[in-house]
Amino acid sequence: PALGELDLGSMVNYFTPGFPTATERIVTYTRDLRTTAYSHERIIFLEAMGRKPGWLALASYKGNPDFILIPEVGLDYEAFLEKLLSHYKQEKNAVVVVAEGLRYKGSETPISEDPTNIDGFGHKKLGGVAEVLAKRVKQDLGIENCNHVNPGYLYRCGPPNFTDRQYALRLGNAAVDSIVAGETGRVAVLKKELECLVVRTMPIGQVLLTDCSGKVIPRTVDPRFYCPENYSITQEGLQYFNFIK
Repeated sequence: PALGELDLGSMVNYFTPGFPTATERIVTYTRDLRTTAYSHERIIFLEAMGRKPGWLALASYKGNPDFILIPEVGLDYEAFLEKLLSHYKQEKNAVVVVAEGLRYKGSETPISEDPTNIDGFGHKKLGGVAEVLAKRVKQDLGIENCNHVNPGYLYRCGPPNFTDRQYALRLGNAAVDSIVAGETGRVAVLKKELECLVVRTMPIGQVLLTDCSGKVIPRTVDPRFYCPENYSITQEGLQYFNFIK
């Protein structure tokens, strides 16, 4: 549910393998960029994966960014610029994490979308929103040290962390057991039961919601997890992420 009392146990699939590793990396990048942001009085925009959902960007909170911008909430640029400038005047540095699919308020089109460049899945490629915002803020505020970083493939290359390894193996085993048992149309998922994450198999229709055309509906960030006024995670969001070990 999008509103009401938070019930983490109602989530059909708690996270997808690969997410914990990507989270670990964006937290490291966010935290480490503070050194150069602070020492050189920079504003740094760090780009996160996330065409429509802003889960990875939101997970960067553990690296203590000053602002997080996600695709689910259209960016009111002038309001954000005012808040960013106020922060910069006080702290003389800022780290902003921005999901690649961020859009402006009132628009459904990602800021950096390139309509002439289509990938193999039919998606219009995104051209680097961190760079776009860094250049615009630099021009509007007249702050020379306004930079961007896009780790790109670094989020999804190299060895997985321990959390990913253990749960990927369990999910794989559950999927094989389901096949051996003659089950079809099911998918292995991670469910929160009591204080543990457990592996279950469920009908695929209960896990992947689709629209009337059969297209999968992305699982976007629950609005209770994000505060658009402060561009930050909420207490409910902390409750969710802190459960992932």
